[in-house]
Amino acid sequence: MAWRDAAGAGRAADQDQALVDRARRGDDDAFGDLVRAYQHRVVNFTQAMVPDRADAEDIAQEAFLRAYRALRQFRGGSSFKTWLYQSVTNTARTHLAEGRDRPEQAAGDPA
Repeated sequence: MAWRDAAGAGRAADQDQALVDRARRGDDDAFGDLVRAYQHRVVNFTQAMVPDRADAEDIAQEAFLRAYRALRQFRGGSSFKTWLYQSVTNTARTHLAEGRDRPEQAAGDPA
């Protein structure tokens, strides 16, 4: 995403909040717009924590699902972007912790 000045960032936050409000009222297309607006950035952000692209995409998908389910709990004390990225970070941490708890699988072993 291109750099935005403070006014541009404020407009983006206002647009996000409008989409959040619509999504809370049951407008799934509005949440879809939020996903489309952030999905590439979220995957790239996640890849900094989890280098495997497929894992990063799975984590991003899980984070968006968690955000959708928790949307009513979003109070607006921070921007939607901040709230979403915290969810992504938490989801990635959970993924990494679960990976440490699983024994390594030998190549060719069924999952």
